[in-house]
Amino acid sequence: MTLELPADPRRVFRRADPGEHIPLTLVEDGGRPHYVAHRFATPAPPPGWRALYWGQENWDGGPGLRRELRVCDRPAPHDAADLARFTAARDAMIRAEQLAVVLIDRLRPWGAVDPTKIVWMIGAIHRHGGRDPLRPVMTVREEIGDAPLPQQLPDPYGTFGPSGPPEIPEALVGKRLSELPDPFEILAEIRALSIGLDLAGDELTLALLDGSP
Repeated sequence: MTLELPADPRRVFRRADPGEHIPLTLVEDGGRPHYVAHRFATPAPPPGWRALYWGQENWDGGPGLRRELRVCDRPAPHDAADLARFTAARDAMIRAEQLAVVLIDRLRPWGAVDPTKIVWMIGAIHRHGGRDPLRPVMTVREEIGDAPLPQQLPDPYGTFGPSGPPEIPEALVGKRLSELPDPFEILAEIRALSIGLDLAGDELTLALLDGSP
C-alpha cells in the first residue's frame, strides 16, 4: 500500500513527543534559571529525532518557561498503521492542502507567508513557536469585532501578558475586518474535514483529528 498524493517536496509526516508532564520545576542551564513542565526519558533525542525549543515569558518578570518538543519528520508515513490512516483520509488531505493555500492568501495582509514545510500529523498539534498570522485576526474579532482597526489593541489590565496584544500591521490600521479577505470560512471548511491546522512562521501543520477517516 502506498499513499498517493500530489507531489510536493515540502510535505513531511511527523511524530511528536512533548515529554512527560511534571510539576513546574525551576532549573538552571548555563547559569540562566528557567522553569520546565515536562521531562524526557533521555537527555538527548533518539536517532532521527530532533528537539525544538521555545520560551514563554513570566508575567511577573521572573524566570520564564522553557518548552521542548521532540519531533521526527519523514517523507512518508512512519508505519503501517499511520499509512492506513492517511490513506483512508487521502481525499480530505488533498482538499485541506488546497484550502490551506487559499487561507494563506487571505492571511497575507496579516503577515502570512508561503510555507517551506507542510507537516502532516495524527492527533493533537503541538505549537512550538513561530509567528502565527491567525492570532491577530482572531484576537481582533474577539476584542473589537468589526470596528476600525487601531494601531494597537487596548490592554488596560495586562490580559495579553508581558509581550502585549498582537500587533496590527500598519497597512491595516483604520480598516474593518469586513473589508478584508475572510479567513474564517476557509478555517471552517478545513475543520469540517476533521483536520486541524496551525501556522507558525513558514511552517504549515495539518493533522488528522478524531472523526477523520
